Amino acid sequence: MEWPWQDKRCILCLREDEELSRAHLFPEFLGGFLWSRTHCRDCNSFIGHQVEAAAKRDDSFRYAIEVALAEELPDLARSFAESQGYIARTPDGSLIRSTVRRGTHEIRAETSEEGVRTQATDEARRGIETELRRSRGLSEEDIAAALDRFDAAPEGSLTEIAPGLSVRHGSVESWDLPFDGARVGDVFPAAIAFHFLALRIGTAIYHEIFSPLRDEIRAAESDPTEFVVESGLSRRGYLGSFIVGTEQTMPHTVVRVQLFGEFMYRVHLRRLKSSGSLLPCDGIALDLANRTIGQLPPKESRAPIPLPSDQ
Repeated sequence: MEWPWQDKRCILCLREDEELSRAHLFPEFLGGFLWSRTHCRDCNSFIGHQVEAAAKRDDSFRYAIEVALAEELPDLARSFAESQGYIARTPDGSLIRSTVRRGTHEIRAETSEEGVRTQATDEARRGIETELRRSRGLSEEDIAAALDRFDAAPEGSLTEIAPGLSVRHGSVESWDLPFDGARVGDVFPAAIAFHFLALRIGTAIYHEIFSPLRDEIRAAESDPTEFVVESGLSRRGYLGSFIVGTEQTMPHTVVRVQLFGEFMYRVHLRRLKSSGSLLPCDGIALDLANRTIGQLPPKESRAPIPLPSDQ
């Protein structure tokens, strides 16, 4: 769904581009469907690779999409799981890792410090056949007998199929999230907040007052000075929705970014003070299942602050 944008200047680098690219307010791979032509290709690519990509590895988002909201948002859960890693624990306590490819778990081939190699059954069989033929010097008859013993080996029991070569068949009942990813950085919600402000105030976003904020977002600063992000959990349960809106304007502007109902970010724009048109305290909510956009009611108790006039 497109939010119209008429200017040809990128809202981040201010470079004029004849055809600005489609920039999603919330990342498309998280389920975002609202976009506008506000970013040049370079800035859009930078945000995608240097800022938003970390959300794909964030354990909080993975759990929300792949577990908590999997039934409500099945298509998103399937697409988000693609190329992601999972783990399973065997009865003896060892870990098996997989990567989802085309909706199927593909077991990663790994060798432990003790020399034990874990592979998918078909892949292991091919590897054993190659090793027996190339390295062991066995006859074709001996190789065939070894492979027969491989096929007939009972699950869970260590079975010798050739001198010095044993196998143990096993199965995986369920795959779990590894919970080994890092949280997204503060620039992630700050970039969403800045994009929302642009859609809300139009070409006033080009004013020089936003230059330091633009610079920090473009550089993906790890220690920003123009904004402070307060993050936490709502504890209200997981929802298939996104919310972004101006929560307060005095003594400085705060933009709330909320994902999947649970994950709350308050982006404090500490130096947003100027004169001109007004910024109301309101916002929008995206329903991911129905792909609809709702308007959040304004907070009349919060007085709006002046913003720079359109340039």
